[in-house]
Formats: sequence, C-alpha cells, structure tokens
Amino acid sequence: MDTATLNAYETRAAEFAARYGAADLAPLHRLLLAHLPPAGRLLEIGCGTGREAAFLAEHGFTVIATDAAAGCRWVAVPEHLAGQNRFVVQIAGDSMAPDLNVGDTVVFEYHRSPRAPDQIVIANLAESGISSDLTTDLAVKRLRQTPDQWIFHSTNPRYDDIRIPKTDCAYPILGIMVGRL
Repeated sequence: MDTATLNAYETRAAEFAARYGAADLAPLHRLLLAHLPPAGRLLEIGCGTGREAAFLAEHGFTVIATDAAAGCRWVAVPEHLAGQNRFVVQIAGDSMAPDLNVGDTVVFEYHRSPRAPDQIVIANLAESGISSDLTTDLAVKRLRQTPDQWIFHSTNPRYDDIRIPKTDCAYPILGIMVGRL
C-alpha cells in the first residue's frame, strides 16, 4: 500500500470504522459461509478492525489477518501459531504501560468472552458505537465487569477507564491476550 493511501486510512480510521460498524453484515457473512470451504485457512489482507477475521474464526476457520493502517498494527501470524485461531498486533499506544509498551508484539486468541477476571482483551470500541476520545478504533485493555457494564481499564494512570453499559452497544470483544512474541 502506498504512503498516501495508508495516511488516508489512518486519518479517517474512526470514521470508516463507525460507517462499517453501522452496516448490516449479515448478507456478507452468509455469502462467506456459503462459498468458503468449511474450516479452511484464510488470509485477510487489509482487515481493518478484524471484524470479519473474528467472525470467520468463530466459525471454525484458521485466519491470518493483517492491516498496516490499524491503530494497533496487525501483523502476519508466525507459522508456529497458524491454525490456532490466533492473531498478532503490535501495540501502538501507551495506555497499557508498563504491562504493554509501544512496539510490543502481542498474541491474541479469537475469543469473544474473557476466561478470567481482569484479563487483557482487544476490543473494537468504534464499531460498537462507543464514543470516546480514543484516537483509534481498537483498544487493548484489561476487562473488568459488573452485572450491567464492561469496564475497559488502562494500566497507565494517565488514562481513565472506559465504562460501557452492556445494554447500549454491540459486544466489543475481539480476542483475549494469550502471549507475546
């Protein structure tokens, strides 16, 4: 991708994510499931927020997703992780410092719900209709929950928690952190 195109996507990432998040993707999902071989291996280049990659992984596909323009840089999955429904992002912000720092490469498993309290997750907040001062549509945070809200917690004290009423948005979790590279 040339620099001008990459800059255009990065500049308008929140707008694109909000527009895409509002779209009814059920027809696309039905088309994908009807025409892709069951449990196949897929490479999605230009995956944006990873919404389709997560959907396909949930339906048994092995997915490798990458996008140079995402706020958390998606990178190709190393061969030893292929087939494990994992994806890799490079941390682009400091909200999780000192636990995760800019440039750290983190492995997530496509999984829509946390398995443990206070687990680090990657969430697609923009597509879920969340308005916040985030500069990107993806957020890597510790997930805390109450019966009526999700709390996305930053370990860096300079950042406030993002509190989301569970009834006000689509479910935002794309995956759970399972390791680092």
